[in-house]
Amino acid sequence: MTISTTRGVASFKESFYLRAGEGSHPPGDYNVFFKDQLFRDRSRVAYRRVSTILQTPSISSPQDHSRLIAICETDLEMALIRMRA
Repeated sequence: MTISTTRGVASFKESFYLRAGEGSHPPGDYNVFFKDQLFRDRSRVAYRRVSTILQTPSISSPQDHSRLIAICETDLEMALIRMRA
């Protein structure tokens, strides 16, 4: 079983809420880590997302007590859509 991890950045201009994120988070740029599992069969190769993790606090905040929170990718996408509206 091969797991691939990629990093992205989610930018919020105002505070936001994620169900798994234990309350409201302040505005800022946040590291987001995506873990995908590799699947192979005879004719194709595919990846399946197995987890999405948000690192708090934001990148610009002091990192003394950094935490990784497993979140639902759909919740992250919805929070970004709400922020843009």
